[in-house]
Amino acid sequence: MIAALSIITMLAFFISLLFNWITSYKNMETNAFKIIYTMGYIGALLAVFIILDFIYRISQPYSVISMKFIVGTLLSMGILFPVSGYLIIRMKILNAKYAYKRHNAPFPEDYEWWIELKRIAFVLNIVDIIIAALILLDTVCSWDDSIIGRNWNNTVVNGKMISNYNKYDC
Repeated sequence: MIAALSIITMLAFFISLLFNWITSYKNMETNAFKIIYTMGYIGALLAVFIILDFIYRISQPYSVISMKFIVGTLLSMGILFPVSGYLIIRMKILNAKYAYKRHNAPFPEDYEWWIELKRIAFVLNIVDIIIAALILLDTVCSWDDSIIGRNWNNTVVNGKMISNYNKYDC
């Protein structure tokens, strides 16, 4: 039941992102803004799709998930989604400034909120990237002792780690 609700929630969020992209895309002034804005939304939609796929795979009674897929899901939640969000906010701000400068159009009501959100998102993205880099550095430096290194070729089957180690792989 919880898996179904989480999938419905993620699908609603996915549809909301698509609708927001379509409505805001029409208001972009230049093609460069439209392209970067679309890249941000593609990154966000890809991250949501990966998270949705992860939730779906975990909710299955006979789920088989590789460690590589778990790491990919963590990277999409930790880096891809926040960076895409920052890119989307930045393009909205640049578009509003361009419209003000070019057409003397008034700033949108949410403009001040976008500025504050951009500052917060920038700081959180920097912290997020530093943490991911430190985790990656720790994993690479102590590959044999890390959870990811020990289980890189393993799979999770029904919540239990199954070793795929073959002594002839070396």
